[in-house]
Amino acid sequence: MIREKETGELSILVSLIAKPVIHQYEELLVEAGLEPNRIDFTTFNLYSLFSQRLELAENSMLVTCHGGAVGILIFNDGKLEFCRSKEVPGGIQEPNRFFREINSSFLVFKEKNPGHFPTEVFCIYSEDDAEAFCALVGEATGLDPVLLDAERIVARENCPGADLKTLRRFAAALGAAARNL
Repeated sequence: MIREKETGELSILVSLIAKPVIHQYEELLVEAGLEPNRIDFTTFNLYSLFSQRLELAENSMLVTCHGGAVGILIFNDGKLEFCRSKEVPGGIQEPNRFFREINSSFLVFKEKNPGHFPTEVFCIYSEDDAEAFCALVGEATGLDPVLLDAERIVARENCPGADLKTLRRFAAALGAAARNL
């Protein structure tokens, strides 16, 4: 359960996946010599990597783009109110699709939650043109986005060969690792 409203209405987050799909992933990981630990979601792993900063904002929105999938999390009073993750065909080469997805998700949230409006928006982007993605998010939300970069979190002395591009691409994996600590 995420929260209970004064009316007794419950908000919960549910995700369903067929067991054969889970087994298929587990088998592939075992074949690769890895031991599956948990199946998780990229958007939540990205949140995990930056959670210390994000938890400082009570009414915020996190917009992620990782591997062509856009993720949107909106928080009110520090509680998750809205979650959407969607693969966008064509990736960032189709900025209009990203804009429409972010804008429509934002409008759905505002319609279902009148009076609750994020005061801060954060962006996480896995490619080189993160500033362009942030500008797109700003245009879709009307807010001035803050770019969150793994480079600011990961101690460079622990990853001497990791440049900004590498850290952005592996941010979700770093977030998954952080969840296991």
